[in-house]
Amino acid sequence: MSIKQGDLAPEISGANLVTDAPWSLKGQAPAHLVLAFVGITGGSPGDMFAGVLEAAWNSFKSSQPPFVMAIIAGYQSSGLGGVAKKETIQDLKAAIQKFKITIPVILSPDSWFTYLFMDVPGPALYCLHWEAASTAYRVAKMKPSWQPGSAQQQLNDLLAACGIGADIIPIGGGGGPPETRPLTPPSVIPMPVFMQFLGGPTSDGGGIGITFGGHPIPIPPWDPLRALGPSGRDAQLGLWITGLAAQIGDADSRNQLSKAGIHAIKTALAHLEQG
Repeated sequence: MSIKQGDLAPEISGANLVTDAPWSLKGQAPAHLVLAFVGITGGSPGDMFAGVLEAAWNSFKSSQPPFVMAIIAGYQSSGLGGVAKKETIQDLKAAIQKFKITIPVILSPDSWFTYLFMDVPGPALYCLHWEAASTAYRVAKMKPSWQPGSAQQQLNDLLAACGIGADIIPIGGGGGPPETRPLTPPSVIPMPVFMQFLGGPTSDGGGIGITFGGHPIPIPPWDPLRALGPSGRDAQLGLWITGLAAQIGDADSRNQLSKAGIHAIKTALAHLEQG
C-alpha cells in the first residue's frame, strides 16, 4: 500500500543511527517534517543525495516555522530510482561518517513499502504537517520519484511548497494582523558534483564529461602554451603555419607561407624575451 497526498502518515520508529537514540514520527511533533526515502550506501547516486540533503539541512535548519528532516534508509539505490539489496546498519554508519551526515538516519525498509508506489521504489521526498486534531502527521506534499539530475531543484521546490523558511511579515500598514508567507529558498544549495569522463581529460588529454543530467561537456586537452598568453599562441600558430607550408607543392607559395610562419615565431619569441 502506498500513501497519497492528504493521507495520514503511518508511524515510523527506530534508532537514529547518527546518535543511536530512539526516534519516532510522532516524537517530532509539532514541527514540519521532511522525509527522504533514499539509499545512501552502495555508491552513486546515493552519494549525491546524501550531500544534497545535508547541505539543505545546514541552509534551512534555523528557518521558521521549525522543521525536522530525516533520511529513511532501506535499500541501496542503483541507477535512477532502482533498488538493490537492503542496507545494513554497518554500511549506514560508514556512510554517515563518510558524508558527515548530522540529520537523523532511520533504518526502516518496511516503511518503503508503506509510503512508496510499488513501481517507484525510491528515492522519494515527503513533507508532513502535524495535525493536532488527529494527533498525527498528514502528507502535505510529496515527490514520489526524485531524480539525481535535478535533485537540488526538486528539493528546493518541495521545501518551498512545504512552507520551510516561512516568516511572520506584518501587513496592512495600520497595525493589521500579521500574515505568514513562505520565503523562497535559495536557488543554489552547495552540493557535491559528479561527472563521468570519456577520453583522456584525467590525463591532460581532450575528451567529454557527462553530467548527472546526461549533458555532454567538451573538454579540450591541456595546453602548456596557454600560460604564455598571446605570445605563446602566436608562436604555436607560427609553427603550424610553417608545417603547413612544407606541404604546398608550388615553390613560391610554399616559401611565402613558410617565411610568414617563421616571422610569427621570431616576433613571438622577441615579445617573450621582453617579458
